[in-house]
This record gives sequence, C-alpha cells and structure tokens, in this order.
Amino acid sequence: MHQQHCEGKEWSEKQVTAALSMVEKTRISREKRAAEREASAVEVSLQPIIDLFNTAKESGYKRPVYRAEGLVISLAPDSGVNAGALYVKDADKQYLGKVVDGRYIGRDEAKEALSIISKDPREAAIRYGQKTGTCACCGRGLTNHASIELGIGPICADKWGLM
Repeated sequence: MHQQHCEGKEWSEKQVTAALSMVEKTRISREKRAAEREASAVEVSLQPIIDLFNTAKESGYKRPVYRAEGLVISLAPDSGVNAGALYVKDADKQYLGKVVDGRYIGRDEAKEALSIISKDPREAAIRYGQKTGTCACCGRGLTNHASIELGIGPICADKWGLM
C-alpha cells in the first residue's frame, strides 16, 4: 500500500478500510495500555517520598536524586512534559515508572521498594548508606566515621530533612 501510494496510485475501498482498521486498533491498544497502567497504580501513600523531594528542593537542590531499596528516584525537570513528577529507575538506571499526583504508575518491580521507602525514607536512606558506603542523597562515598555509621552524610541529612 505504501509503494502504491508513493507511485501516486489510488487505494481501493478495501485498502482504505484496512488502513482505517489498523489505525483504530493502534488507538485502542494505546488506550488499553494506559488503562492498565492506571489500574496498576500503587495504593500506598507516597506522600513521604514527595515531601522528601519538596524539602530537598526547598533547600536549594535543582535536580535532587535519592537512592534506596535498589531504586534511583529523581525529580523530573520543571520545563519537561512531566514537571513535578518523580522518575523511578532501577540501580542500572533503567526506567521503571513515575510518581505523578501522589501515585506510582509503572512496572510492578518498583512497587514494594517504593512502599518500603515511603514508610520511612530516613531508615531506607540509612540502610542504603550502610550497605553501599555511599550517601543515598548525593551518591558520594561516606568517609567520616559518624556518617558511615549513620549511612548518610550530615549535610544531606539536614538538607533532605532526614535528621
């Protein structure tokens, strides 16, 4: 059909019907996927994570990033399509989903980890820091004995409201 079109030939009525049918199936498929994503949204309150990022942003961070429970959560750019959303990626930086309007929409792998983080973001940050030796908020290595024990750097703990 494409070649026929490029050659300036008209399509038959059956070809037009077939093309319209394919377009409709694509539209329905897209709507079905969107509905499935919406249905799989996490029911647990993600407000503690949102509050954590709001505190970091109010402290002057332009693009805060938080790491815990095998996830990397970052703030979407203010100028982007998803302004205000939080992007959720795995430790290898593969996109899993996003938090929008207090709800997670994305792959199931992140749901449990988000639930754990949301229950106590400070404790999740401490576990991450103690396990990896790096700060959950800035990603820098923890060198100070107190920071290593706490699992988070003192500046980050203050600026992220994790004291």
